[in-house]
Amino acid sequence: MTHSICTSEGGELRYFQRLWRTLLAPNLDPRTKLEQLFEQETAEFGLDHAFLSHIDLENETERFEVTHGSHAALEPGATAPLSKTYCRKTIADPEGTVAVSDAVAEGWEDDPAYEAFELGSYLGTTVSVEDHLYGTLCFVGAAARD
Repeated sequence: MTHSICTSEGGELRYFQRLWRTLLAPNLDPRTKLEQLFEQETAEFGLDHAFLSHIDLENETERFEVTHGSHAALEPGATAPLSKTYCRKTIADPEGTVAVSDAVAEGWEDDPAYEAFELGSYLGTTVSVEDHLYGTLCFVGAAARD
């Protein structure tokens, strides 16, 4: 499934208007804004789950803070060894973004992240606070996608 920002004429403006209405809503707390964003964007991307994580480089762990969708390993407050997550590649990427459309076809089948989470698709980007890595913002799905 292709995101509507890529497929509809004038879709960019409408998309960003909706995005900003969600993120800048003055009467909503940050967690609620993220939950609404995750609900909207998982539908747009055709993916099952979304999460904001905090990465602790000292302890080499990732904690899932705000999540959307039902996945046993992606529950709020759950932690995982960073070495077994897709996000380890995201934070190592110079651009801070990793996209995997088909994990098996792209060589992730034997990767600890695929083995631990069994996610066929992943889109993640880094989140920084005051120029320091905080964690990642990710959209994932069990199935591969176009």
